[in-house]
Amino acid sequence: MRPLRIGAGTVKALAVAAVVFAAVLPAQPAYAATTSFYVDPVGGSDSNSGTSPATAFRTIQAAKAAVRAVNANMSDDIVVNLRGGIYPLTGPISFGTSDSGTNGHTVVYQAYNGETPVVTGGKAITGWSAAANGEYKASVGSLNFRQLYVNGVRATRARYPDLGTDFQLDGSDKTNKLLKMLSSQVSNWDHLSRWK
Repeated sequence: MRPLRIGAGTVKALAVAAVVFAAVLPAQPAYAATTSFYVDPVGGSDSNSGTSPATAFRTIQAAKAAVRAVNANMSDDIVVNLRGGIYPLTGPISFGTSDSGTNGHTVVYQAYNGETPVVTGGKAITGWSAAANGEYKASVGSLNFRQLYVNGVRATRARYPDLGTDFQLDGSDKTNKLLKMLSSQVSNWDHLSRWK
């Protein structure tokens, strides 16, 4: 086979055609990269920018404020990456429309690659002392709580009676919307006769 020979005139014509073709094609839109924020409850600081794992915020509230500062006219999604660790809350975090995405984009709060963030309103109970029979006690003051965890495992709170439940159902009547209990379980309730 003979090699293909292209003359100088052909090369110039192809070059001109390429320039004209490129000028006729519409420019492709530039896609903005997803905006990412990072939160690290151990190594972060709320005075950081939050834009990389090395400059992470410490609290979810700081990330929420940063999202609100940039989400008014979004051109792509916003992702808040929560590093593993415990995020203690002193009150609820409320999210509203001002925390949402705009222009068809979303704001996503997610766990950072393979890590486990724990958002909790739990309070540590300290000052434990031995009571008797292998039991321990600690003052909780006015703390009102429904759940107790010991070393990350849900534990049974002190109660009486110390087994079963306080009120075991003896039966139910769905049609009449009744729950039946043994009379011995409610005999000390004041004014029970008013509810018959």
